[in-house]
Amino acid sequence: MGYAGGAMVGPTYHDLGEHAEVLQVEFDPTQLSFEALLTMFWASHNPARDGRRSQYRSILICEDERQFALADESRSTVERTLGRKVLTEVVAGKVFYPAEGYHQKWKLRRRAALYEELARSFDSEESLVRSFAATKLNAIAGGHVSQPAIKSFAHRLSLSEDGLTLLEGIVKNIPKA
Repeated sequence: MGYAGGAMVGPTYHDLGEHAEVLQVEFDPTQLSFEALLTMFWASHNPARDGRRSQYRSILICEDERQFALADESRSTVERTLGRKVLTEVVAGKVFYPAEGYHQKWKLRRRAALYEELARSFDSEESLVRSFAATKLNAIAGGHVSQPAIKSFAHRLSLSEDGLTLLEGIVKNIPKA
């Protein structure tokens, strides 16, 4: 999580300038293509919705001109499909500023015991926040992962038996499909 899209250097949550709150996605193009990410991006939000405030506007920030060209083309396709203007901005080359620590893995942090359990496995806050385990547990805590999917990667979450018990408590409340 962080801020991007504006001109101000070093934005913070309380002083964003023209930046938007954004999610930075790191991916391995040998495992997942940028085009596949674009498909997920357009399907995951309403691109014709007005963000009302600069902070909450919908924006797609591309790493380079190749990504920009693909994203801009996909934006045009979505616009034609919807039959109305897409308000999501597509830009390239904007700097990403990570949000303050308390904004990182927010859903997981609300499960304090599970967060603390996981934190014991990492030597720094940054390595924890960037980890596969924290990302997956944050998604689970937010209710965005099905029970079968959780079972398929639970062994990779760096949790002790106590941590797995805490996870089971969350999983009980998640739909099975």
